[in-house]
Amino acid sequence: MLAGLQSEVDTLFPAIREGLTPSNDEVKAGELKARFGRIVEISGYKTEIFDMHVAKERAAYAKRMLDLTKRVQTATARILVHDRQMLQRKDGSTGWFGYLEWMEYRRRDEDAKALKRKGG
Repeated sequence: MLAGLQSEVDTLFPAIREGLTPSNDEVKAGELKARFGRIVEISGYKTEIFDMHVAKERAAYAKRMLDLTKRVQTATARILVHDRQMLQRKDGSTGWFGYLEWMEYRRRDEDAKALKRKGG
């Protein structure tokens, strides 16, 4: 009965509701940005999995996290899922794996020019 009132995200992926779809405040802010021509375009949707028992993959994970952390602060990326779990490998052994899922953003050219003119 309630299925028709819930979004697909709520019914199919209850564990990742937060952050996957915009909140009411984000929708309102988006309307204001659209009204004033300040739209951010999604330039990428990416995922990566890291085997934390492999030194090279741990280093890649650390490098990716440093990059994403900087980009989140400048609003050019948003981490959607950041999870670590014990999983089984193809050979039957188990290990810790890190999973990252994020979106990348870019400003439209006219927004970047306007920001530059304002000294931003």
